[in-house]
Amino acid sequence: MRKLSSINIDGTLGKLALTPGLNNCYLAYTAGTGNGDVIIYELNKCTKQTTINAYKKPVVQMRFDINGSLLATACSDGKTIRIFSVPSGRKVYSLHRGIHEAEIHSMSFDPTSTLLGLTSVRGTLHIFR
Repeated sequence: MRKLSSINIDGTLGKLALTPGLNNCYLAYTAGTGNGDVIIYELNKCTKQTTINAYKKPVVQMRFDINGSLLATACSDGKTIRIFSVPSGRKVYSLHRGIHEAEIHSMSFDPTSTLLGLTSVRGTLHIFR
């Protein structure tokens, strides 16, 4: 392995997600400033594709589907999970986990990208279709 690129994320709070497949090779990362923006970066071309204004609060979890065509995001209150189309950044789903704040610990798509599972600090597991 060798270094492809270095990206300044403007802070120390940055989160990232990489696409798991070979077809679409994207990196999603937060700017580190805690403003809820997610940047989509195309790894093969080493270029920024788009900026998604996902939330007004910091993004704490992100996960690509296996095809790299969907990105699930969760913000610090954990109430709403948003799914965006990649690379356009268009919001395709807004899922509501609950009315009480809860830190999201993990998220995962199934292999067909029709289910999204997540766990929270409240000891709950949620499945969305």
